Amino acid sequence: MLTKQQILDDFTKALKNKDEVKKRTLESIKSEILVFEKAKAGNEATAEKIGEILKSMAKKRREAIEAYEAAGRAELAAKEKEELAVIESYLPEQMGEEQIKKAVRKIVAEQGLTKADFGKAMGIVMGQLKGKADGTVASKILQEILE
Repeated sequence: MLTKQQILDDFTKALKNKDEVKKRTLESIKSEILVFEKAKAGNEATAEKIGEILKSMAKKRREAIEAYEAAGRAELAAKEKEELAVIESYLPEQMGEEQIKKAVRKIVAEQGLTKADFGKAMGIVMGQLKGKADGTVASKILQEILE
């Protein structure tokens, strides 16, 4: 499990190795963790919370990459892709599309869900696949299966 200390240690290594991309990205991760901890008394950066923070950061990077590419800003998109690669290296391995399809089909069959139950179905799917599957991909697959 990823800990705050591991991120700090990796940041120190990146500084010593003069790895600017990793240093910049880990600095950003440290900042997000600090914001989370300071947001409310008692907030603790557990491995699970750090994972959620990293997923959120990865999602923001993907959206920025799309926006930069649409605007023709290849250099900024490349910078975001570098940072995304560092962030993803700290995330647990995500399920592939075929694995998600298999899991969603099983859930739909077990629960007897229909198109009208999309909201309920999505809640069940994400409850079972949380942390293992991208919600956007799972939503798209669920829509296809329920049709």
